[in-house]
Amino acid sequence: MEILDQLETLLVTLIQSSILKKYYLEEEVETIQTFVEKFINKMSTGILLLMLIALFSVWTIGIGTPATLFLYEHSAQFVTFGVFVLTGLNIYKARGFDFFYLGATVVIFCFYTYFSGIRDGSLAGNLLIPILILIGLSVKWIEFDKVDRGIYLLVFSFFLAVTVYRVFTEIQVPEGQSIWNQDNKLSDIWINTNTIGSSLMMLGLLISGFASSFERWYIRILGVPAIVAAFLGIWVCQSRSALIAIIIFALLDIWPKRFFKFIRAPFIGYLAIFSLALPISYLAATSEEINLFTGREGIWLKFYQTISESTEQLLVGMKPFLYFRGDEVLGNHNSYNSILNLYGLIGIAIVGILLLVFVGRLTLKADYSNGQLTFLWAFMAVMIQSFMEDTLTSFPWVPIGYLLLAMASHRYDQPPGKQIKIQEENQLSTSRLARYH
Repeated sequence: MEILDQLETLLVTLIQSSILKKYYLEEEVETIQTFVEKFINKMSTGILLLMLIALFSVWTIGIGTPATLFLYEHSAQFVTFGVFVLTGLNIYKARGFDFFYLGATVVIFCFYTYFSGIRDGSLAGNLLIPILILIGLSVKWIEFDKVDRGIYLLVFSFFLAVTVYRVFTEIQVPEGQSIWNQDNKLSDIWINTNTIGSSLMMLGLLISGFASSFERWYIRILGVPAIVAAFLGIWVCQSRSALIAIIIFALLDIWPKRFFKFIRAPFIGYLAIFSLALPISYLAATSEEINLFTGREGIWLKFYQTISESTEQLLVGMKPFLYFRGDEVLGNHNSYNSILNLYGLIGIAIVGILLLVFVGRLTLKADYSNGQLTFLWAFMAVMIQSFMEDTLTSFPWVPIGYLLLAMASHRYDQPPGKQIKIQEENQLSTSRLARYH
């Protein structure tokens, strides 16, 4: 009996020891895993920030230097490589509905690669819509803590300050005229006026969005001087589309957020803008009386005449459209026409569905934070500005513009533990669109 007792004691000791070893091993593995995940996340926020700094440098410095000119001319390769790196680093976080988006990237790329002959499509062109999807997913997967968002705020504020300073010190105004005179033809400028206007608009929107993400009024007010500075710079540059967009953003963002949640205003706004974009540009192009888009109507009319020459190119797109006006060679000057140009009516439908599904999943439940709504208004402002510019489809603007939309997937008005729980529930849930239709 004594031997049996000893054996039993030894067995219990071994089992306890084994359990303890397993516990400590699991704890050690979990610690290492947490460290690796945090390291990958910091690496991702750093890579994204470097990409944004590089692109804003092009607009802030201008394309008159070899480095910025090289970056501008190779922006498609630069952005594609950066987005693939971010996706590769964070794809292990994919959950639930993310796999729908990932599957869509593959299907869309294969579809437009198949029709490359009709469209005279390039690899960059075939990848553009998948890149937009991957930017949205990557930004959603990356966790931006307070330090990260604070650094982003400082960087955007620096670029805004430098650009506004250059606008007020380097634009030459004819003697005897005011810098505020909208009749001035400002030719002495380091890059064209609409590009500077777009840069100022984007910086104002980004600062306002990131400031709102802290969900504190005393940080949120940092967006006010940013919007005012951007507005003043845009006014001097005479970039009308950016001016209209930033005014509409300011008017929407100062309204009580509860009112907009109640009526599902963001979803309605996105649906209305995307649905009306092509009809408005087509009516403006074909009308002899409408002249609201500063001469772009002639470009759009020629574009519609060109794309309608063939049913195939109307459905799946055609080679990039160019409009010759004297010595100038112009593009579409309309993002929605650019999408139709590159991807046809099928592409317009794909982009619209993906956008509305993303916004609908965020807003139709009317459960989102003030910071999220600010980002949604900010991207809506970009969509409005895109009626007259190619912002939504231009690779140098892609990471900047779609960062605004993707950041709306984060909310920071809940304790960290609850935020993680909400994110997990959102990942595993089916489309919120289905709950309301």
